[in-house]
Amino acid sequence: GGETGGSLTYSTVEMNSLDLINTTLRPWLVRLEGAFTRLMPGREFVRFNVDAMLRTSVLDRYTAHGMSLAQGWRNKDEIRALENLSPLPPGAGGTDYGPKAIAAPAAPPAQEGDS
Repeated sequence: GGETGGSLTYSTVEMNSLDLINTTLRPWLVRLEGAFTRLMPGREFVRFNVDAMLRTSVLDRYTAHGMSLAQGWRNKDEIRALENLSPLPPGAGGTDYGPKAIAAPAAPPAQEGDS
């Protein structure tokens, strides 16, 4: 019943993984999260990280990390945590968010005759 002789591209494999997560695993994960959360004290909760199951290529991951750094919505230590690396030493800029703000140019000095 399936197609034969076709090539299975990387994007197809990634989409198949997404389909597996969304249609098969997610309903069970939601139930398990709810059950485990009810066992947790106070306001703690349990969430499964299904993004870890969707491993993209190294180039795609690093490109996404570069974009998140450049746009300032993740810092270096957060990205290092996603890659299972330890935080940078204190003072190394691991917790800084970018991009750095660019100062507006100073207004030109007033000239004679301007009012």
